[in-house]
Amino acid sequence: MCDELLDIVFPHLKLVQVERVFVEGGTVHVTSRTPEGRVVVCPDCRTSARRVHSRYQRHLADTAVAGRPVVIDLSVRRLFCDQRACSRCTFVEQVDGLTIRYQRRTRRCTASWWRLPWPWQAGPEPVSPRSSRWRSAVSR
Repeated sequence: MCDELLDIVFPHLKLVQVERVFVEGGTVHVTSRTPEGRVVVCPDCRTSARRVHSRYQRHLADTAVAGRPVVIDLSVRRLFCDQRACSRCTFVEQVDGLTIRYQRRTRRCTASWWRLPWPWQAGPEPVSPRSSRWRSAVSR
């Protein structure tokens, strides 16, 4: 039942292992990690990398669920690129459909943000991104 509910509410988390979902201070927190055995390719030379340098936490804002803001605490791996000709020594894995390099929002959150009408594009009544109509807070 829980896996089915996660697939409905968070379909973009299929490629990660969800460890815990809890509410704290009105915010839904999803603790997750990338799987250990997944092979990742270097973004520069496209060589497969398996050797893990370290792990660290990314905190990603996601679209609201039931009017509550969502934060995904995602543990990702930093890997070594073992190709000698490649100028990149280490890199961080990205999760397809979830993360964007250097971003603090999920792809889904970023896409929903860009679908919002800007105040000068709105019709008779301007819409603010913090409007109750959208029921989600937007980070800085």
